[in-house]
Parts: sequence; C-alpha cells; structure tokens
Amino acid sequence: MRIQSIVLVLAASACGGQPDASQARAGRETATSADSSRPVFESGLWPGEGIPVIQAVADRLPLREQPNLASPVRGVLPVTPGQRITYDSTRYQTIEPGQIRVIEPARILGRDFGPIAYLPREQYYSGVARPGAFDVKPPTAFEFLQNRAEGTCIVRVNFRVIDAGPCPALDKQKFRIESQPKTLWWIHAVGPENTSGWLVLSDTTAKVVDRTF
Repeated sequence: MRIQSIVLVLAASACGGQPDASQARAGRETATSADSSRPVFESGLWPGEGIPVIQAVADRLPLREQPNLASPVRGVLPVTPGQRITYDSTRYQTIEPGQIRVIEPARILGRDFGPIAYLPREQYYSGVARPGAFDVKPPTAFEFLQNRAEGTCIVRVNFRVIDAGPCPALDKQKFRIESQPKTLWWIHAVGPENTSGWLVLSDTTAKVVDRTF
C-alpha cells in the first residue's frame, strides 16, 4: 500500500494558511513498508500550527499496536467517512531525512536536544533544551528532519538534533534544499468500548480538515 506523508511546506506563505490547503500544497513523499519499519527520527509532535482536527476518509480504519506498518493490527475502528476521530497522542516519523546544502558560510541557531532519535512532546515544550549555535560552511550538507511551525524546523547537525529558528530552508542565499524529508504521521486513535490503537494518516485512512487554537 502506498502511504503518503503529510509534509507541511516550509515557506512563509504556509504559516497561517488553511490546514487542508497546506496538505494540498505539501510535497507529499512516498515511503515503503520496509522503509517505515525503522524511522531515522521520531517526535511526539505534528507538522504545522494548532491542534489538528482529523476526519475519517474510509469506513474501517485498521489500528496497530505500535506506530509501525509492520506492527500487528489490534483492531478496526468502525467509522463513517467524514466522522471526526478522537486521539490522545501523535507520532511524527522521519523515514528518510531530507538534505540541506550549505552554499555560503552561515550559523544555525536553535535549541539543542543532543544526539537523540526520539523527541517527546513533553521534552520539546519543557524549556530544558540549551540554546545552540552551529557554524557551517560550504559545501557541507546536514539532515532536514521535520517541518515545525512559525518558520522553524528540526534538523540534525553533527549528530545533534536542533529545533532551528529560523529554519535554514528559508534562507535561499546561504542554503539550498536538495531533498525534502519523507515522513509518516500517526495518531493514537481512541474509539468506543476501549477500542484504541495507532492509525497512520494517508489519502485512504484519515485527513486533517481544520486546526484549533
């Protein structure tokens, strides 16, 4: 099954745009089941601003034990297309990092989370990450992991995960985007009678229709 990720386009015009329109503008990337079994980075966040409102596309949604396409299906969530889905957590996975090339000497500013592979939502908002500054020179490249919100993104420089603000991808003079990250977005859906499990968002399962603030 072709799973398409929801990747928020990192441009100034994307900030403050309509959530469903941002999906249409996204440069959607395809990831295979083999790729997605071992993400290179994960966060307990989601792309974009505001709390996503998610509605079903299909009428039977497979819920997995873990946010992994190789994980066993633990149940099926019966819904009707257009029905709002309740969820209590999310997992945003980078299946393949993008690349940003340095074309002029620059400094990347942001919060330094260190050499981690998973960034929980609580840690992201805890305020304990140290401010960091990383000097980079051409022709080096670094990993573009995930888009965030308000002109920021998550990158990996010298094995350290940085919540970069502003995102280097916005500076066309000093950086060049060579590839976008390939991602999968999961929600932990909660249904009636203790039905719960991980659902991957795709064109055939469920989609974001609004954002709340």
